[in-house]
Amino acid sequence: MKALKIIFYVIAGLILSLCLFVLVCALNPPLSQKVSVFLYGDEERPGITQIFTPEGFKEYFNLKLPFNLPFGIGKNDSDIEINEPGNIADWPDYTISTLPDGVGMLTGYLPIESTEQQISDDDANELKNDLGTGDTGEALDFDTVIYPYYAMLDDSEAALYKQIYANANAIRRSFVPVTGISTTGIKRAFEAVVNDHPELFFLETAYSIKYDKSGNVAEMTLSYYTIVNDLASARDKFNSAANSIVAGAQELDSDYDREKYVHDALIGTVLYDDTVSMSQSAYSALVNGKTVCAGYARANQYILQKLGIPCYYCVGYSGQNHAWNIVMLSDGYYNEDVTWDDTVPPTYNYFNCTDTDFASSHVRTGMSVNLPPCNAFTFRGLESGAVAEVTIPEGTTVDGEEVHFKPLRYEDYLNDHDPHNTDAAHALILQELAEIGLKETDVCWSMDEYYDKCKTEFAAVGAGEQSFYVIVPESLYGEVEQAYATDEYKAGYSDDVLAKLGMNRMLLRIQAQRLGNGYYKLYHNVLTWKE
Repeated sequence: MKALKIIFYVIAGLILSLCLFVLVCALNPPLSQKVSVFLYGDEERPGITQIFTPEGFKEYFNLKLPFNLPFGIGKNDSDIEINEPGNIADWPDYTISTLPDGVGMLTGYLPIESTEQQISDDDANELKNDLGTGDTGEALDFDTVIYPYYAMLDDSEAALYKQIYANANAIRRSFVPVTGISTTGIKRAFEAVVNDHPELFFLETAYSIKYDKSGNVAEMTLSYYTIVNDLASARDKFNSAANSIVAGAQELDSDYDREKYVHDALIGTVLYDDTVSMSQSAYSALVNGKTVCAGYARANQYILQKLGIPCYYCVGYSGQNHAWNIVMLSDGYYNEDVTWDDTVPPTYNYFNCTDTDFASSHVRTGMSVNLPPCNAFTFRGLESGAVAEVTIPEGTTVDGEEVHFKPLRYEDYLNDHDPHNTDAAHALILQELAEIGLKETDVCWSMDEYYDKCKTEFAAVGAGEQSFYVIVPESLYGEVEQAYATDEYKAGYSDDVLAKLGMNRMLLRIQAQRLGNGYYKLYHNVLTWKE
């Protein structure tokens, strides 16, 4: 009886606490909005993925989160929540410290995708009889120093690896696995082929399988990019682009110098762009000249392989899914992230680094955890602090046109003292803006312009629950992040506007939407009130 009374009092206490919390929310709109967004998400703009700043959640909900993002939480007169691309439910339990300014968004690796379908035993037997195994690749042999993922496989997985490689080169789409193997083993074998062989630039990072009731796989189907319809031409372009870099590197005396030349050549001829097709392929970097981290890493891997330098494709987590390289030199292994060095100005900040150097920003995942540790030192940091030498190999072409200088970034256009600030550079800016439906005057090119635009738009929408947006180039994105992390935005625009509106409290949440060609639309969702 006494126990029942205790249970009754506990339940009554919980109900009373819940009622008090509801009352507090009703009397405090900002808190109510925070709770609503926390529980149900934000449906205002379905095309924009929501992630709330960990610091903001820590302050208001005391949550334990795995890592910090560059955006901070405002204190004193305003409360800031800022959204980043991603999905909070998918955050892995990795320890990643605040990502470096200007490179945290330069990611874009897409994990292997698989589609699985169970079919009847009769249909499975019919498929096996009709399809056959195609080319089994049984006679193939792979040097495990050059192809480390092959060395990670057991005998059944290695047999399937050879079969996938052989059938991919023959552009065969469907075949019966040469050996009985689990769905996990199939994924490992496929991932190993894709990670080891950047020359299969026409193979998509996805496959599908059909299996019977017992789990026996009756069919494996590969997916190819549309360039396989004219593969001979695509291979000519791919090899020509790669060989132009190889030719320049071969003239140098050491593997280190060759590695550095390839690093500088990729920075000189490739632009980061997460809107392009084939972004997971080396083709997007070498032929199209625009790609994401996966394209940079696979292009680097392929060229260094051709130079006889072991170079591995490494995947992991750097705030988002990311890819980089591990390079073997005379004294051991080094991490190299060409993507993160392709900034303005270009750097060697992520060139030949140890695992300790990368520990706060790069965490290996999947099969890449089995790649060799990077702890060599002879060639570590030799270019530290230097601006990378942008190299344009002779005969380099992008989209069929010869490249004489790298397409200029937006800072080049803005800097009056930059020798490359030409009419051609300005025309390039206007062309890229037109491709996404913008004019030059639509974009805020500096923090002063950003603050002025925010003042105008914020004052125009007025007090209460409002929204406005500002468009900025990627080159300004890091400065905007910093302004909110350090509260500089207050003096920049919000204090002035709040005073004009007669308000003294503000809740602000910013949502970043990629527009393409290196531009972002920043939605400012504001709630103002007076206490």
